[in-house]
Amino acid sequence: MKKIVLGMFVILMLSFIFIYIASENEEILVVEALDSFTFGMSESLGTSEILEFTYDGDYVRFLHDVEGFTYGLDSELGWFLYVDGLPQNTQLELKDGSILSESNFLHHFSVGYREKIEFYVVFRPSSGTMGSTVNIISGAIMRPKFLPTIEEPSFLFTNELAHTGTSLLSLERGSRVRRNPKIITNLEMINDEIRQAEINWSENHIVLNSEFEMPRRVIILPLDETFDLNFSEPIHSEGNEINFRFVSYGGDSHLNRITFFVNHEPVQINGYDYLEVIMEQGEMLDIELSIEIGDLSVLNSIYAVMTTPELTGPRQTLYKSPSLLLVNN
Repeated sequence: MKKIVLGMFVILMLSFIFIYIASENEEILVVEALDSFTFGMSESLGTSEILEFTYDGDYVRFLHDVEGFTYGLDSELGWFLYVDGLPQNTQLELKDGSILSESNFLHHFSVGYREKIEFYVVFRPSSGTMGSTVNIISGAIMRPKFLPTIEEPSFLFTNELAHTGTSLLSLERGSRVRRNPKIITNLEMINDEIRQAEINWSENHIVLNSEFEMPRRVIILPLDETFDLNFSEPIHSEGNEINFRFVSYGGDSHLNRITFFVNHEPVQINGYDYLEVIMEQGEMLDIELSIEIGDLSVLNSIYAVMTTPELTGPRQTLYKSPSLLLVNN
């Protein structure tokens, strides 16, 4: 029987669409189940233990699984792995040694009701220094292949992100990859624009202050757009790049790493691989950034994922910005 270890919780993701069909005499509520699934480690340990692995220069391997739970439907999900607060390129293999999914950052699954797929996650970490112990966390988004239209640009499905708790990786060898972070040291106090947006969003009109605890906000906006917690309009390229505003605040005071993704692939921002910033309660990060987009299709997705690489407890949290439709003009 599969056991769930402390800090490695299996996450169930469940969503519904509510569709109102109106006629002259009646209004019908149609409830459509979209996706529900579990994913997590397949290792069996006592419930008080945290899984720990070792990297000695060879590939790290551990058993994982996904299982569908939507009756009558296949659940579509994109699965990924983070180590030391950064996304990892992984290969997925079946127990017989055959390749389930080639090396990639995001792996696509389609699982039917109570269909379970077990696989080995195989990788060499691309972050972390020799002698350190770092976090491992896996996550998933719904329907990663979904792209909206310019007329209806909302990413209803892929805006939800689920994740496991933390496992540990002891590094007897350092990463062979060197990533270049943009270190941010200058934050600013949460301003009136953000404060008013939170007051408007809150049903209780809670005033935001330095002691106000809330989940981390992670938001991408066009440069000329007024701050909006629920912004979902397209964002357009300018020549061979996209310029945008990135805003984050809320949550506990910890070191955070932020990676940006275009079509589910990590991309450089301003020539750097990721942002690194120590967030503080009552302060916000509000920065203008640019991405060279290269050869893209007309319609694409863009989002950011923020995570805490420090060992802050049995849980580590990933925060994802709402996906935006990136229109390559």
